[in-house]
Amino acid sequence: MKNTRKFAAMMAALTLSACSIAPMISSAAPASAGHVITIANSDKANHTYEAYQIFSGTYNAGGTGNAGSLTNIQWGTGVNGDNIITDLKKDATLGTLFENCTSAQDVADVLDSKTTDSVTNDEIKVFEDDSNLTQAFAKVVGRNLTDVTSGTYSNGTITGLADGYYLVQD
Repeated sequence: MKNTRKFAAMMAALTLSACSIAPMISSAAPASAGHVITIANSDKANHTYEAYQIFSGTYNAGGTGNAGSLTNIQWGTGVNGDNIITDLKKDATLGTLFENCTSAQDVADVLDSKTTDSVTNDEIKVFEDDSNLTQAFAKVVGRNLTDVTSGTYSNGTITGLADGYYLVQD
């Protein structure tokens, strides 16, 4: 359960604005060759971390004060994208959120989608940290990963990764 929750938290981070640092132990963040994924708040000696490239693309750095973004989104290395889409459409918790998805870009767009809070009228992300939707998405993706992406883990950071969004799993 603990690892599932960490995995879910990672997928929630996937929906956050592009940044070069993952905010949680098991998180997703866009990375490029010049960036590092940092694993915060960990007792590094007791863990092994694996990085999975969920989405690949071209990283475009943001301007001053703006986060970067990933464009030309495709499925990452070692991801069975066709199975992910099929499984997302079948998952009862996710309902019809992914029913029109046919590509990695479509899935990424749903993950980044927003809705309006009926009480505050604020715009909020559909996929929030550790929500039921995020956990369901994480389980589907977890069943369809085949390869750990090469990168080097040392002292709380993973370096040497190609452009993309990554799942870092403990």
